[in-house]
Formats: sequence, C-alpha cells, structure tokens
Amino acid sequence: MNSIKILDVFIGNKCNLSCLHCDTRSDIIKTKTNDPSIESIKQGISLSRKHFHIDNYSLLGGEALFYMDRLEEISKFIREVDQDTNILIPTNGKMIDRTLDKLTDLITRYDLTLVVCDHFSAFEDTTLSDELKKSTHNLINKLGLTKGSSNDFFDQVLYDIPSLNINSFDEEEIYLNDQGRITVFFKSQDEFQANYNTVNGKPKPFMTGDSKGSYSDGCCSTFCTFLRDGKLYKCASLATLPQFLKHHGVYDDPDWQKYLAYQPLDLATCSDKEVTDFSNNKYKESSVCDMCPNDKSYMFRRTPEKVIRLQNV
Repeated sequence: MNSIKILDVFIGNKCNLSCLHCDTRSDIIKTKTNDPSIESIKQGISLSRKHFHIDNYSLLGGEALFYMDRLEEISKFIREVDQDTNILIPTNGKMIDRTLDKLTDLITRYDLTLVVCDHFSAFEDTTLSDELKKSTHNLINKLGLTKGSSNDFFDQVLYDIPSLNINSFDEEEIYLNDQGRITVFFKSQDEFQANYNTVNGKPKPFMTGDSKGSYSDGCCSTFCTFLRDGKLYKCASLATLPQFLKHHGVYDDPDWQKYLAYQPLDLATCSDKEVTDFSNNKYKESSVCDMCPNDKSYMFRRTPEKVIRLQNV
C-alpha cells in the first residue's frame, strides 16, 4: 500500500513565538482566524487513511499547546481507528507548565509523543532555555519516564525513509514510557534554514535551478507531508505560500508564479495513479524544490530578534 512516513496534520496558526522563516508562517499569521475546522481536519485524516498507510501523525501548529481541546479530539479520533501509530505533538514548550495536568492526562490516555523544540538554545542569555528544560523535566518526572537513546527515535519514527540525510540525535534527550514507547523527545534548535531569499526588502524564491540540491541540502521538511483542507502538500512552505505572499504584497510577482502553480494531491478527487505518484515521489526532488536554497549557507543562528519579535505577538 502507498504510505506516508510523517503526516503533518495542520491544526492552527496561533503561536506565542515569531520564528523567522517559519514554514507554517506563524511568524506573520498570529491568530486563529484562518484555522481549519475540526470537521475538515478529521475529514482530511480519514481521506489520507483511505489512500495511504500513515506511519506517524504530527499534530502541527502554530503552537500545538494553544489547542488542547483540538489535541484531545483529534488524538481520540486517530486512536479510534489506529491504536499503534505514533502521534507526535511538536511544541516550543513555553506552555508546558501552564497545561501540565491536562497535558499529562492527554499523553497518558492517547499514548502521545511530545516533541519539545528548544528555540532558545542559541541565545546568549540562557534563562529561557533553562526554564524550558526545567518545565520539560517536570513533565518527564510527572509521567515517570526513563531515558532512552537516539536509536529509539530512528527505530520508532524515522525508520526506512529513502535517501534520508539527517544528523544524529546524540545530543538530544529521549524519554520512554513503561512500554518502551517514546513519550518525550527534547531537541535543541540552534539554527534554522531559510525558505526564501530577500531582495530589496521583499521575499524572493531562490530559483536555484538545482532542485535536487535544494531538496537534499536546503529543505527543512524532507520527510514530512503537510495536510491542509483535504489536500496533501510536499511541504508546509508550499501549502502556506499564498498567504505569505499576500501578506508581503508580492503575490503577483512573476518569480513566484511557478511555485504558486504547484498542485497538491486533492484527497477527495485524486486517482489511484495520482496517489501512487505522490507516494513514489515524496522523497525525491520536484521542480518546485528550487524555491529553497541548495546549500547550507543560508542557515541562520537563532537569536531573540529572530524568535521573539514582541511587536508581532
């Protein structure tokens, strides 16, 4: 059967950070106004399962912990049809203490994996990073977890991905429940990859002409498939591109038209061949991949002004 390794289920844009080059554009879309409905999210999951075997679900914001009710409803919905799949909850962790009791209950009841990304780890002032580590360990202790290894994450989540090129997780922290399932994965995020260029103050595609290089060396979503409004996209950056360009007033820029013309897989109308083609080409470059850079020179270090822009929060 056609399969998807990690299905990013988009649940909403609201976020308490403003990370530059956020691929779901939660640095510029700050409210819940454009969030999908619960019904459309469930329908998208059902349609995805109809056409693909889903190895892992990732309930993705925005900041997921702003959406505790949605996390519960969607997790329950998935568990009713699939007891064994991994359900990942990516979070920046700032709201762990505020949601500790309910979060503990959700993780335990639906066997969730919380993926905590420390966006503050590169800051010279370690206060925010230290606070995040403390609150994460409060959760770990409350859940009674034991420490695992990077091999657990590869074995349980990232196994059997063609052409996967990813650094080791040796310096990350992975914690397991009594059944050996990953329950908390804590990772530092010192750097991030730019997903657009800036020319005269306006966003531009890189247009590298090297789609293979852009996919292998400039993509921040090589193994995730983005689900939004019943459609599957190769990456979140393509799915959220129209809103991003309208925000910056460059929707009609000729350089962006190739990427705006990208056609996602419409799960409600797709043919069997289209499903198979999507599955077969997921871990390969496509012509639109050259929107992103084709080398690591556009990696940038996370600093407060690139993560916490208070005027946008």
